This record gives sequence, structure tokens and C-alpha cells, in this order.
Amino acid sequence: MQDLVTELRADSTDFARLRQRHHVQTQPVITETSRRPGVGSIAVDCDTLLLPDHDRP
Repeated sequence: MQDLVTELRADSTDFARLRQRHHVQTQPVITETSRRPGVGSIAVDCDTLLLPDHDRP
């Protein structure tokens, strides 16, 4: 993940600026819903996992 963030910061001044601000809000669980032709609605539950030794509060 750190390699990805490093690459994004190098390639995008906007990303680097926003990352520096670190205005991140997490939600413990969210549901993403998408509609697909021929399939219908697909709902996916997404969980947020925090690593206490690595994640900022």
C-alpha cells in the first residue's frame, strides 16, 4: 500500500496535497450498490479494518 501511495504522490500534485491534509473519515461498514444490465442490483458490504500500530486515529 505504501508503494501505491508513494507512486500516486509522485504522479499527482492534487493527490499529494490532499494526502498531506489527511482529511480521512472512516466508516466501519458501508454498502455499495451497483445496477448491472442483465443482472440487476448487486450489493456489496465493505468493512473498514484499522491497524492500530499503523493507522492514524
